[in-house]
Order: sequence, then structure tokens, then C-alpha cells
Amino acid sequence: MVSDSKYLILLFALPVLILLGVTSYHGTLTEVPRVDGKIVYSKFIPIHFGEFGVDLIFTAAAVFAALSFFIGVKKYWAAMSKGAQLRGDIAGVLKE
Repeated sequence: MVSDSKYLILLFALPVLILLGVTSYHGTLTEVPRVDGKIVYSKFIPIHFGEFGVDLIFTAAAVFAALSFFIGVKKYWAAMSKGAQLRGDIAGVLKE
């Protein structure tokens, strides 16, 4: 799905739809949260995980990105190694 360009608009639209859904659920889609006339950005999407809610979400996203990277590199290396032909032995090459 990601490699096909016809689904590109869907890949951009999915986070937008999630953000619109969350803000409409909390009632901040049509009404901007203000305190003393100033916009309070932390009240747009309240995090209900306590003090470390944002840290939990972004740590999970960073771990997912790192795992995806290492799995991708492993698959790439395996595909590259499959096409490589090794001839001779490494000891003979190192002696020369």
C-alpha cells in the first residue's frame, strides 16, 4: 500500500481524520480553548495518561520507528546477500 502512489492521498488523509475525530470528540474542533483571552494549546487534545502521557506516546513511536528501521535493514541485507556470490576463502584474501 505504501509503495503504490494511488494510496498517497489516503496516507496523508488518515492522520488528518484521526486528528479531526479526536478534536471533535473533545469539543475543541469548533471552539478554541482560551484562558483570559489567550489560547491554551494544551487543552486542544488532553492527554489522559497523567504527567508522562506525551513521553509514553512519543517513546512508543520512537521504538516503533527503530524496530521498523532494523527490520528493514535486515531484510535489505538478506536480499543483498542472496545475490552475492562468494568465491574462495577469506583467509586467502587476507594473506594477500
